[in-house]
Amino acid sequence: MPDTSDRDTRLDELLRERTDSRRTATLGWMVGGAGIGLWAWGLFADEAMPLLDWAGLAPDWIAAMFRNWMCEAGLVLSGFGTGRVWAVQYREWRIGGELDELAAQSRPAAPPRAGEGRRHDGY
Repeated sequence: MPDTSDRDTRLDELLRERTDSRRTATLGWMVGGAGIGLWAWGLFADEAMPLLDWAGLAPDWIAAMFRNWMCEAGLVLSGFGTGRVWAVQYREWRIGGELDELAAQSRPAAPPRAGEGRRHDGY
């Protein structure tokens, strides 16, 4: 069984990392929402030019989604925010596994159930 102080230290680190992950996820949701808002605003604003010539690079339905630089920036921000949320979900999954391992190490062994244990060969 590992030293309890090492286990407690690791537990504190994992819980602190989980708190930081939640803050990062909140930031990801905010950036993604701002990106969608910027993209939607760019769909209705005609005063700006796109950064790339989408009509020459992509089919018409894609060029219609990127009318100006605000649409392009909005989808980049939305993708960045979504990536942060996915990264946090992966980190939460990994932390959950480590917390389960720490809990299993600290649990005492269960006593054998009735009928388990030594076998008697009739001697």
